[in-house]
This record gives sequence, structure tokens and C-alpha cells, in this order.
Amino acid sequence: MNELYVLQIRYSGEEDDVFLFRTEQDAELKVFEYFQEKQNITIEELENRYFREDRGYFTITTQPIH
Repeated sequence: MNELYVLQIRYSGEEDDVFLFRTEQDAELKVFEYFQEKQNITIEELENRYFREDRGYFTITTQPIH
């Protein structure tokens, strides 16, 4: 079965933007691009920092496709 990676992302106080990707790596790259961050930290470190500082939020989930 194939799957898509669904990225829901937003700055604090804004509406979610949703993007679809074929690979998890592409979804993670979009997170760094969206927040205009350099990739010198892990995706987990970025997520923790943005959540802790209430700057933005994102989730990457998978959705099966048939």
C-alpha cells in the first residue's frame, strides 16, 4: 500500500496550511523552508523550540492511498 505524508503547519495565531508529499524527507524539508530556518538542527529540535516559544506548530502524519 502506498501512503502520502500530510504536513499541517502554521505560525502561532494563524490558520493551518496543509501540504502533501510522497516522502517524509520532503515534508521535513518543507518545515524548514516554511519557517525559513537553516537545517543545522533536527526536525525534533525545531519542533520543540517553536512549540516552547509559541512561534509555530506542525505535524506530519501519513495517509494511505489506494
